[in-house]
Formats: sequence, C-alpha cells, structure tokens
Amino acid sequence: MQQMTSAVEKMKADIDRLSRREQVQLLGYLMRSIDDGHEGIADQSAFDTELLRRKAAADCGAEPGEPAEKVFRELREERG
Repeated sequence: MQQMTSAVEKMKADIDRLSRREQVQLLGYLMRSIDDGHEGIADQSAFDTELLRRKAAADCGAEPGEPAEKVFRELREERG
C-alpha cells in the first residue's frame, strides 16, 4: 500500500503544476473513467463533482457559459 501512496503523492504534485484548464480536463477524464461500467455507483457524488468541474471551468475561462439574460430570453421564447 505504501507504493500506492507514494504514486498518488507524485500524481498530486504533478497535478498541482498543471494549469487550471488542464486540471479541469483531467477532472473530466477522471469522472468519465470512474463512471465507465459503474452506473449508479455514486450518483450524488458524480453530480457534485460535475458541479465543481463546471465551476472550475467557468472560473478559468475554459467554459465561459451563457449570460443569464440570454438563457432566460431563450426560455421565454420557447414557452411562447
């Protein structure tokens, strides 16, 4: 188990050197890799992780999002 711990510590140090955008990309990869073949393993955890990923992506500009006024306008138009 000690070998796993040192490997994880090295990965954490490597992750700390990544840009915010690269960290967001890595987070998305990790989420997909955990979900593959394990549907429903942690639905709430996956949801929370996705929220954090989206917030991080928005914060660093990787996914700037849509202005609220535009989204609300489109919703009003769709509903008539």
